[in-house]
Amino acid sequence: MTLDYDLLEFEEIVDIFDNFQKKVGPETKSILFEWIKSNEWQQVIGSIQSGFLKLKTRQKSILIRFFDVLKYNFFGDTEQTIWMSYVQIQNYATDNVERKYITYIRNMIQRFYKFYIDNNCTLKDEEQLKSIMLNNEPRRIKRKLDPENILGTNFPLYSTYYQVISIECHAADKAGNSYYYDRNFHIDSDNTFIINMMKDYLIDLKKSSKHTSFNSDYFRYFLYHIDKSLNKNITSIKHFSKVTFFNQVEYYKNLVENELMPSRKEKSVIADLARFYRYIDNMVLKLDGDYLFKDYSFNSSLLRSKLLKSSIEEGYEFVLISKFDPIPISNKWTVIPDNTTLGTTRHIYRKIDFILVESEELRWNLKRFIWHANSIDHIHRFTHLVEFLNRMHEYTSKNEFDVNESLMLEFITFYYVDICERNDITNNMKNSIIFSIRTFLRSIQLQYNISENQLLLFRELPREAFYSGNPITNNDFNVINSHFYNRTREKRSELYIVFKLSILTKLRPGELINLERNCIVSKNEQYGTIAYYSKMSSKEKIFATFPIDIIREIEHALDLTYPSFKIARPEDKKYVFIGPRYEKAVGASEYKVMHLNYPYRTLFNNIISELYDDNLISRWYTTYSCRDTHINNAFELLEDGKINSFELTTITGNSANIARKHYLSKDRRTRHYLENLYEVSLLDVDIEGNVEENKSENSLHHIVQDDAGSCSSSTCIKETSFEDSSYKCLTCKYFMTTLEKIPVFEDRVNALRDKVNKSSNKQEKEFYTHSLKLNLVYLEEMYSMRGEL
Repeated sequence: MTLDYDLLEFEEIVDIFDNFQKKVGPETKSILFEWIKSNEWQQVIGSIQSGFLKLKTRQKSILIRFFDVLKYNFFGDTEQTIWMSYVQIQNYATDNVERKYITYIRNMIQRFYKFYIDNNCTLKDEEQLKSIMLNNEPRRIKRKLDPENILGTNFPLYSTYYQVISIECHAADKAGNSYYYDRNFHIDSDNTFIINMMKDYLIDLKKSSKHTSFNSDYFRYFLYHIDKSLNKNITSIKHFSKVTFFNQVEYYKNLVENELMPSRKEKSVIADLARFYRYIDNMVLKLDGDYLFKDYSFNSSLLRSKLLKSSIEEGYEFVLISKFDPIPISNKWTVIPDNTTLGTTRHIYRKIDFILVESEELRWNLKRFIWHANSIDHIHRFTHLVEFLNRMHEYTSKNEFDVNESLMLEFITFYYVDICERNDITNNMKNSIIFSIRTFLRSIQLQYNISENQLLLFRELPREAFYSGNPITNNDFNVINSHFYNRTREKRSELYIVFKLSILTKLRPGELINLERNCIVSKNEQYGTIAYYSKMSSKEKIFATFPIDIIREIEHALDLTYPSFKIARPEDKKYVFIGPRYEKAVGASEYKVMHLNYPYRTLFNNIISELYDDNLISRWYTTYSCRDTHINNAFELLEDGKINSFELTTITGNSANIARKHYLSKDRRTRHYLENLYEVSLLDVDIEGNVEENKSENSLHHIVQDDAGSCSSSTCIKETSFEDSSYKCLTCKYFMTTLEKIPVFEDRVNALRDKVNKSSNKQEKEFYTHSLKLNLVYLEEMYSMRGEL
């Protein structure tokens, strides 16, 4: 190497060495001079790219410090003795060499030792030894946590060379520029199986995890103690179990509590252990084709759950509810979902804390109810049940009433009224709460002398407009369809297929996204039949026949997702709609493929949000709106006479009444209801009057139409009209009515229907029919405004 520096000559260096007071051993001196003659020390200087060393005085300062460090050298002739010598010298340099010189000194030490190994040793593990001889040192851990300097360093004292694993790490500076560096990890173990396994694990983390996995002092502690934390001699990957996991949790917990290990604010050791055990589970899956951890309270699904950490830290017991088993004594449960909810959004873990129930007796009653009812609906309403029981306990205690003798009717009445009068929740939520409380009360009916009349008081409210469908309008659909196609055409085209099928078939979102790869059971040139799970079929597959174009879309999705199928986990392999896992998804480092339920819903919601915010669509839609659109379109075919009611049921998967009630748009549904109930068509009827929620302050309140409404005009504009007085006000633009008049209109339409049915005169029947239609159109508007039907 040719440098423009004014370098010290060899003789000058020898002179510096001879005048150095702290002499080094003769063996070291001999090797040192050989190394200096090789000019490697010049390469160290040349690699720095700085004018700092151009002066010979600076070079002399570095060499003096380098010679000072070497006085502690004792090379040895084995991997371990060389490693211990290297570690001690690097630690001495870190503690004694000034910051402006330390980088050069570390580099020179590394070059000098590797030169010695290459020219004077024959070592079996030479490459392993040289790989851990690093020349950089991270920020030291505080001495309180690492008093012997064995953890927060690339040169751990008292370590054995084979316990140290070197991994290339990635980081970024403040400007966002990436760079790479090597870091040593010390595994305090003599178990070669554990050490080799952790080396493989680190390599896997390097390939798949975020870079910060290697940048924390905390993670070094985690690895250092990994073997001791097991409290068991592990010689096979299959020796890991639920027992070893919780042994490790307790071990690390004690370290943190005794301030012998750094703590983390946002994460805990449980997250790292879960990630490690997922790695183990995947390794066994690759070897044996099945998971290692299959216990209901310890499995791959639980290891991915966000509730694992909080459940363990907060003392929750993992329970699988079964009325045939004894009720757990513990008061904190993390309820594990059973197989009846597989493939649905209800298949999730739930934490319930019975300590929140103030009365011990009522607490036990609630535990018994939850255990024997074994209903996910009641578990979802757990907080409402707790609130009810605490209010009950407070009420009976305040009134000095013995709750064991009877339950006061007043309390049940008051509580029911409180639920009904809440304006912060929907009627649907109120009904869910009412149902769970009534079911609970029935479970303690005999114990507390609750009458059947008291239970009947807890009745559900009328369903509200939330159950109306929200079909996508034609204009909105064209915009949404175009954006969906453009967002998915280059990658994840399978998501666009989900969108198309949700519009073209009767399948619910969950039924569609959970189609299995063997769902097509038969097909011909025109039609095909699929088998799928429906929420209405009690986990039994049902069959549906579709046009061949639908079948071909499913087959196209099978082709698109085949690469993902080949590497998917067993529980995901069975589904049609799977794909690459998002980088930010939980477990992305171990599981490369995911079910597309979440990606589809996320993409759909993002597209709707963007289009709605940009005023490109007229209203907000959810994934359920696609099915509403399918059913709404089918009703248009029915109205046009292109299909009959039987065909409508086949196309929509619902009876006409159910479809009208839950899936049509609110306006279409209300009109259909009234038209079918009163057997008339309202298509040819328009009104000019107004319907308001409350009486307008500036209305004149001239009562008309037998108190059905009022006139806002100072004088009647229809005095000379030939219309019949029984309905001429209803055709006037000054007619006003309010929602409080709904009962009046209901009585009017019922009376008019009776007159239509009883009339035998054609003209009379037409008159009553026209009057009935006018009243029905007003009633339709009122129902729509109030959100009924």
